Amino acid sequence: MFYRELTAEEQSNITAPKIQSKGAHFQKYIAIQPENIYIRKNERGGNNNLVRKQMNYGVCNAIKESYLQNGQLLHLPIPVVKEKNPFVTTDGTRYNIVGVDIHHRHVAAIEADLPELICAVYTFDDEQAEVKFQLKSNDQAPANPVSHEDICNTLCVAVQRGWIQNNESDMKAFVSDIKHCHGNTKNKGIKEAMRLCGTYVDFHTWQIEDIKSWLKNNSDYVVGGSMDNQRDKYGWSVKEGYENEFFTNAIRRFADTGKESYFICHTKTPSEKETVLDRREKMNTTFLSLENSLKIVFDFYSKEGRFPWHVEGFLPQDNTISETVIVK
Repeated sequence: MFYRELTAEEQSNITAPKIQSKGAHFQKYIAIQPENIYIRKNERGGNNNLVRKQMNYGVCNAIKESYLQNGQLLHLPIPVVKEKNPFVTTDGTRYNIVGVDIHHRHVAAIEADLPELICAVYTFDDEQAEVKFQLKSNDQAPANPVSHEDICNTLCVAVQRGWIQNNESDMKAFVSDIKHCHGNTKNKGIKEAMRLCGTYVDFHTWQIEDIKSWLKNNSDYVVGGSMDNQRDKYGWSVKEGYENEFFTNAIRRFADTGKESYFICHTKTPSEKETVLDRREKMNTTFLSLENSLKIVFDFYSKEGRFPWHVEGFLPQDNTISETVIVK
């Protein structure tokens, strides 16, 4: 045994809540030298955690500085490990403690020469329970919250392992208990996993990376505000709801270069109330409305010699000079 169990008095100093996740079972708190924790560095690009796609060394450095100044703060999430029996042996060294949710803090503890790291020992019903625990344990604020890459990586593992079917509803259910990341982050992770896993959908919604790849292989159009030398115009991909932004981009690009633009459009998922044809027509109508508005502005300018808008002022923001009113 390469660790010691905490006394009741030592455990009373731990105020960090235990992580509750289905199939994960807290066992005890231990104190262990960081060097005696086995990190599965050969898995997923040097990480012990199947959920985390890569290390964030800025986070490691921040934790290291905290360890150097304060030691291990026991109101913050406690690193999670599991016992391995029989021992893991690598390079002649035997380990019986394996990292589960610890890698950034493990690196920081070693670099800070922390003599002991207090860890929470858990058992898991199976690998799926462990991976879901890792995802939930990463779903914390504010240290290094779960990212869309984390969610995508987890879902790809889940599909590959056969824990879920390769469909959107199963993916959404698998990450349904992730609460602290933004909804857009979760949705982006799900969409990226669906793309990588080739998930079938009745209606395909596009991401900019997919659009560029598809156009490159299936047409001679360009997007992203790039120059289409064949047509001598700039190409833009426009998602439903962003017509105003790209209309403005086209105006500014024309003012800068004298070159026209074209739009390659795509809609959001249709609904019972709005079919895909309805949504496409709505986008066309939006562009026509913007063009009509521009004509009205031209008429006003030709008559009045000015535009029908101006900058009235700025909200007070600079506290160094005690701004409290609209700045003209």
